[in-house]
Amino acid sequence: MKQKKEIRMEDIAKELNISIVSVSNALRNKKGVSTELRQRVKETADALGYQIPQALEEEEERICCIGIMIAERYIEEPSSFYMNIYKHIARLISEKNGLTFLAVISEDEEAGKMKRSYYKDAAVDGIIFIGRMSTDFIREVVEELEVPSVGIDFYDLDVQIDYIIPDHFRGTQHITQQLIDAGHRDIAFLGDPYSGENRMDQYMGYCKALWLNGLREYKDQIIPPEEEAGSEIVLPQPGKLPTAIIISDESYTESLLKALGNKGLKVPEDVSLAGAGCFCPVLPEGLVLTGYRKDEAVLAYSGVDILKERLEGRTGRGAIHTKECCHAEGNTVKRISESGTMTAG
Repeated sequence: MKQKKEIRMEDIAKELNISIVSVSNALRNKKGVSTELRQRVKETADALGYQIPQALEEEEERICCIGIMIAERYIEEPSSFYMNIYKHIARLISEKNGLTFLAVISEDEEAGKMKRSYYKDAAVDGIIFIGRMSTDFIREVVEELEVPSVGIDFYDLDVQIDYIIPDHFRGTQHITQQLIDAGHRDIAFLGDPYSGENRMDQYMGYCKALWLNGLREYKDQIIPPEEEAGSEIVLPQPGKLPTAIIISDESYTESLLKALGNKGLKVPEDVSLAGAGCFCPVLPEGLVLTGYRKDEAVLAYSGVDILKERLEGRTGRGAIHTKECCHAEGNTVKRISESGTMTAG
């Protein structure tokens, strides 16, 4: 007599034309699967004669599935910082025998002009948002999926999930102190402090270093370029230029070097530069930006680690976890003597 075939999750998934992850989560009463689909899976499992494994066997069979969300605007550059974070996350989760599902969010989706259900078939266990997106979009996704969620390289006090951010405050305070120790007193901050929480953290670190040394922020603002292509940095009039500039966003670097060059100024001979959280510190003409940089591997690892804790049921939610940045030693800072002249150093 022919032995009856053992029914597996793959057979249920094939019968319903859905993923194995959806079947696993439906049978385990996991959040993220609709009531209707859960019922269909269980009815099909009964009809096929599927035997639910013991708890230990079921846990071994289960596949961990993590949804990753990135705004489309963050992946337009060939060497995207956020895509590098995603690659690290995908590798880490793969090493834990898990799966990742990447969703690239368009501007219309983020603004709520276009609606779609995310991870309808995947039934994800958790979500990682890489880079800031609108508060309403993040809140809607978190409330709809009801799974542990983590945000990387931003934080939003209006949505209570975990966040992993570089320590921009102490990083910028440290590089400002480096410039002060090198003799600089007129130090400008290039960037709009009100353009985001990361930029504000950088600016406050800059201000704290100045305050601790009895200095004030540079009085003549350096205006960063607009987002429109071809826009340029506006520098103060001759005679009012600072001796050092802190760059809050590496996208400003090219425009700044061009603006300085148009005035016949060289780095670091005439103006010293320091980068706050710059991802790629290598500049033209053999220059390497001094400052600190965000470490995408550290952010990725920390995000996965925190999400794992939440999936395991460990307490805590809505915390902001700051991660120390890496110091970047370059050649864009020159020491100034007490008379105000540049010296090698």
